[in-house]
Amino acid sequence: MLLYSNRSHSRLVCQITGSVVFGDWRQILTGLFLAAEAAGLHYLIDTEHSLAPNIPNSYGLQTLGMVVAFAIVFRVNLAWQRYWEALTSVHCMYSKWGDAFMQFSTFCACDLAKLKSKPARAVEMDEKISALETAYSECQKYFSILSAMAANEIHHGDVQEMEMRTKQHKVKRSAQVSRARSMHHMQALEFTRWTPRLQEGHSSSQVLGDSCFETRYVVKQLPSPAEHGAIEVSSDPVHLSMTWIVKTLTMVQKVLSTPPPIQSRMYQELSNGYVHFTNAKKISDVPFPFNYAQLLAIMLTIFSAMLPVYVAAFTHSYIAGPLLTFMVFHSITCINALAEILENPFGQDLDDISLVDFHLRFLEVMEVTVAALDVSLHPDEYLTQSSSARRVLREEGIDRVPTSANGGESLPIFSAAPEQPVVTM
Repeated sequence: MLLYSNRSHSRLVCQITGSVVFGDWRQILTGLFLAAEAAGLHYLIDTEHSLAPNIPNSYGLQTLGMVVAFAIVFRVNLAWQRYWEALTSVHCMYSKWGDAFMQFSTFCACDLAKLKSKPARAVEMDEKISALETAYSECQKYFSILSAMAANEIHHGDVQEMEMRTKQHKVKRSAQVSRARSMHHMQALEFTRWTPRLQEGHSSSQVLGDSCFETRYVVKQLPSPAEHGAIEVSSDPVHLSMTWIVKTLTMVQKVLSTPPPIQSRMYQELSNGYVHFTNAKKISDVPFPFNYAQLLAIMLTIFSAMLPVYVAAFTHSYIAGPLLTFMVFHSITCINALAEILENPFGQDLDDISLVDFHLRFLEVMEVTVAALDVSLHPDEYLTQSSSARRVLREEGIDRVPTSANGGESLPIFSAAPEQPVVTM
């Protein structure tokens, strides 16, 4: 989506990127053609030509204009409700899944700290430590995959697939409108669902591209070949990823010292996040009613054709008539274009919701959670990398910080952070 400042009206008026006013040149040319038509009709009226329109009153155009204006405003209202509901669902989805990851990570980190702090550990304790570390690592992997799959599934809903069929495939006009049930079985279109491309790395390596169809989603760890094959053949990769997460949580349920009623909160948050995912998927799959959009398109066509005739008949000016015709037509069509953009909030328009940005923020939440739990176990690493900690130590006159992980040696305060390797798939 576009972020902007509404403090400068001149910049806001002259902004071209993402604008519905200056974005469609065909719409502007149509408005100019209607304005020229109004000037020509005005000339016919002045010369009392036999083809000059003779309209006694403007009641007909006023009635049609009122109906068209009400229908467009109502459409914009419904479109904004869809857009805001979609944005709310995506926010809540990632919030719930982030909460579930935070809880499980905290439970694992606390138990690992307790088990490792014991001086003499039995074999059973080592097995618990190994199970918790494995579950902790797999949890980061599956949660990042879940985020990537959810963003991909929401973006490639049925509404967006129909738009891509129209733009990228030469299909018949009759094939551009189909029932939802039969859409996935139209072999003649040769259209397959998009499988997301995954890349292992840090959140800083996530690229916010202009198109989600060309985006590589960064994950904490790539799926195994078997898991990747399961994702490719699965009709619901989000449900598949959820199953892997629940399996991971269940495998260490008895190992965790957290009481089961407290652990159930993780499953509840996972379920709540999936509910919000289905709400967002509902908006990406269910388009604005076709009959309403068709009826409004027909009314707009009739209104646009009659507009220069009425303006020329009731405006006695070669300047005001064409200018009024262009402004009325362009204003109505721009509002309708705005409604079309808002109706599909997960499309390719600049004002649409950026799901890649949400995925990036979710990765950052995971990394912040891991860092918050790791800071108590390895404080020396954060003292050497944190700018605020370095400032405090400088003020105290300390140039090096001791660390137990280095065999009693000291580390410089200004050591650089290690680079994260990037593995693509």
